[in-house]
Amino acid sequence: MGKPTLLIAVSSQDTPLVHDVLDDEFNLLICHSFQEAEAFLRKDIDLVTCGVHFDRGRMFDLLKRVRRTPKLQDVPFLLALGREVKYSPAILQGIETAAESLGAKAFINMLELVSEMGKEDAYEDIRRTVRRLLHLNLLNQAISSQAKASQHASDAEEPRAA
Repeated sequence: MGKPTLLIAVSSQDTPLVHDVLDDEFNLLICHSFQEAEAFLRKDIDLVTCGVHFDRGRMFDLLKRVRRTPKLQDVPFLLALGREVKYSPAILQGIETAAESLGAKAFINMLELVSEMGKEDAYEDIRRTVRRLLHLNLLNQAISSQAKASQHASDAEEPRAA
């Protein structure tokens, strides 16, 4: 099996950071506009990561679009703040709460992680988070498939009225 494919929706100035953190382990589809992201949504994607500053703040538009796309409904969506912009704790909490309510699986504040853990440990922590989300999604898919197969088998076993 090949590398997992990640759709990475970020501003162009965040692209080098994405490569630093994720480049070697994952197949990256990087886009900088909502239109580019929509085109990539037709591909097989294992996880979507979106930067807070994507296409002038269209992160929630992308999240809603992903959740409305049947083949992507369960794909993990990770929202990331990577740029060195200081937001108040209330603003950050609002972004995180809105993202969760719309179906995001995680919110990463790169500045906070790097200041707490150092650059290399923070990057590894992000890769671990991505791996964990991918693994959980695979488990959920397997459970769902097994439940459907079990339901189909029990439906086939029911006696038919004569």
